[in-house]
Amino acid sequence: MQAPAPLAVKQWYTIFTRGGAIARPLAAISALATGYLAYHRTFSHIPSHIPFSPTPTPPSNNITNDQTEDRTSTPFRLNALATLLLPSIVPFTLLVLGPTNDKLMAKKDELANASLRDKHVEQFAKEGETVKELMDKWASLNLARALLVGVGAVCAVAAGVVGRREVKEIGRFAGWGR
Repeated sequence: MQAPAPLAVKQWYTIFTRGGAIARPLAAISALATGYLAYHRTFSHIPSHIPFSPTPTPPSNNITNDQTEDRTSTPFRLNALATLLLPSIVPFTLLVLGPTNDKLMAKKDELANASLRDKHVEQFAKEGETVKELMDKWASLNLARALLVGVGAVCAVAAGVVGRREVKEIGRFAGWGR
């Protein structure tokens, strides 16, 4: 960290508040979108009598409703997983990052009037409680939070790719691609 502690914690606070204002609605919208896809994914262009696999399967594994997807399919499972992972940043933030966020906000208030030139502004801070140490901890926890979103996004994209491949396989089995 190059910036003095009072400036660094102010910068952190700006990033934190802007990120929160953007991340919460995006998490909700993403979860709604992937949840919708998992629950209402349609195969209206595939006749309902076409099975999911080329081997004979019991009727329960056939597409019986043109409005819903087989709940055991890979795209459904990937979208369902994305639906869980994407909004999980909100409870992760509250439960895991919360204590560090609270300490950084207290530091912001504590150092609000401190001089940027005072090198010893945190000389009496407990070990692990300086702005630099708290921001380093926050950065690591924020990386873990970003991984939740990243894995959720990969699941959503993979569901689309796998879903397209399954549709092509069904079409080839049915003789549509010949």
